[in-house]
Amino acid sequence: MGRTQPARRPGRGPVRAVAVSRRLDHTTRLTTSCAGHWFAALAQRAGHPDVTLHRLRHTVATVLVGQGDILQAQHRLGHRDAATTLRIYSHAMPLTDSAAAQTLDALFR
Repeated sequence: MGRTQPARRPGRGPVRAVAVSRRLDHTTRLTTSCAGHWFAALAQRAGHPDVTLHRLRHTVATVLVGQGDILQAQHRLGHRDAATTLRIYSHAMPLTDSAAAQTLDALFR
């Protein structure tokens, strides 16, 4: 099976929700590497071999930023400040200047 390590304070990000205890007393937790391997095997069996936990992490963050929920994305990714999240995911920010773009488009036609 996968590698295990002694239970400790949970990490941040979506992997935390996947790394569940193997033991009923919760004294040993699966490593994130093991969870990643399990997820990869699950994705392979489901016919989606290109889906990874890392890509899922980026997808969740992109959707959250696209909805304007930057602080939620920052929290889920475990970034210390929102500037890091914005630097990586600013391409997903909703465009709010469509009226200005339409005006400029009309001027230059």
